[in-house]
Amino acid sequence: MKKLNNRGLSIVEILVCFVIVSVISITLLNTIMEYKSLEQTEAIRSNVLSYKNVITHAIQNDIISHKLNSFTIQSHNIVDDKETLEINMKFLVPFQETDTKVLKVYLSYDKNYIVYPDEYNQPIKYVLEATDKVYDYQVNRMKEVNNIRFSTPIIVPSDSVFSLDIPIYHSELSNNYHIHIVAPLTK
Repeated sequence: MKKLNNRGLSIVEILVCFVIVSVISITLLNTIMEYKSLEQTEAIRSNVLSYKNVITHAIQNDIISHKLNSFTIQSHNIVDDKETLEINMKFLVPFQETDTKVLKVYLSYDKNYIVYPDEYNQPIKYVLEATDKVYDYQVNRMKEVNNIRFSTPIIVPSDSVFSLDIPIYHSELSNNYHIHIVAPLTK
């Protein structure tokens, strides 16, 4: 008869198996964390794009349907790391009781927002929060990213065209996003 070898696993074999399982686990965990970071970046991108589309649609719709006649820059102030831009927009087709609307853009370290009146000239505040939480897989913890913000708005003075460009910046986004509104003035 044949003799059976029942000696089991040695400590070295157990150690090698433990090291192999640990390396595989760490690699999978890092991959999962990278995908989680990508998911959060895509969520930020989606929020910025929907924010941009809502504002562009609201302003562009008024410009086209109510026929923007002229605009003037009421004020452009930069005080203590806060910037405000107010644009007085005059339309040919009046709204309820007025033919003007004031577009206000506020930039600060904490919040960026645009105030633009609705059809009944009630101000609506479109807020872009400057703080977002992102998982940093390199240090394995959540961190706050304080850099979703507008850059300085650019308005081109012209007698025939309304051109407003508000750059949106975030370090996680590779592309620069802009609220860009261009429309002819109706005379």
